[in-house]
Amino acid sequence: ALAARGALRSGAGLVYLAVPESIYAIEATKLDEPVVMPLPDEDGMLSEAACDKIRELLPKMDAVLFGCGSGLGKGPEAVLKLLLTEAKCPLVIDADGITLAAKHKDILRDRQFPTILTPHEGELARLSPPDGEKQQATMAFAKELGVILLRKGHRTLITDGEGIYVNFS
Repeated sequence: ALAARGALRSGAGLVYLAVPESIYAIEATKLDEPVVMPLPDEDGMLSEAACDKIRELLPKMDAVLFGCGSGLGKGPEAVLKLLLTEAKCPLVIDADGITLAAKHKDILRDRQFPTILTPHEGELARLSPPDGEKQQATMAFAKELGVILLRKGHRTLITDGEGIYVNFS
């Protein structure tokens, strides 16, 4: 719900929020603007069966966010693999999605469309970045994976591997 509201506040026109069927009523009640879509679930997480509906919707998407509250089961992992291989739009991966992406760095490297990872230090550690001076290591890791890396922290770092922006505010 927070991600959908954030997308609307940032100026997105049509926002879809795909959620496990078991929480559909809660999310649909909270939100009146986003299109809340129930998808097959298992143990409160998206199931592998959700991939069919997501695959059908992907051509309509200008951007996709994955990971916020997704969980770490087989279903969410299947959804992430689908998004990494078939989403032909920018893909933002956050939270549990980053933990799942750590298992699929090979697919991440091969992705041909913009991919943005937004880890805090704990999530970044799961991706096993190289050691070294923080800014240089962050740039090297983004370049190695072919992603835009937004490293959250006291001084948030944003890099595509070529240049770096440091947020001091």
